[in-house]
Amino acid sequence: MLTKHEILRKTIHISSILMIFSDVFISHELTIYFLFFMILLYSASEFLRSKKVRVPIISDLTNYCSYDYEKKSFVYSPIVFASSILILVTFFERTPAYAGIIALSLGDGVSSLVGKQFGKTRIFYNGKKSVEGSVAMFVVTFLT
Repeated sequence: MLTKHEILRKTIHISSILMIFSDVFISHELTIYFLFFMILLYSASEFLRSKKVRVPIISDLTNYCSYDYEKKSFVYSPIVFASSILILVTFFERTPAYAGIIALSLGDGVSSLVGKQFGKTRIFYNGKKSVEGSVAMFVVTFLT
């Protein structure tokens, strides 16, 4: 079952595809600086949130979008996500970097939404994942 929290979380996830457009149409260097800045800003916000200091907007968004088990600790997943995109645009040629961003943004985002909404058949080695979500990731990543 999809919740408003999950839909917003995955909308943010999927919107990271905009980094490709930023890289192509604005500036490769500005995209790298922007990602680095966002990682630093979010890290500082999470550090302060872990010390019970609220950073307007960022802390609220983190609290709203985080899973229950994440809320009481430092939420690393946005840092890992943005760092993955930063590594792709910094160290890889454009075509493989963009393919990785598409898989990470669209494929993973859509797979989660499909899996939570329609997933009935669990993957035997990981009960949190569904065949339906995995097929959705494959199809979306392949088509894009």
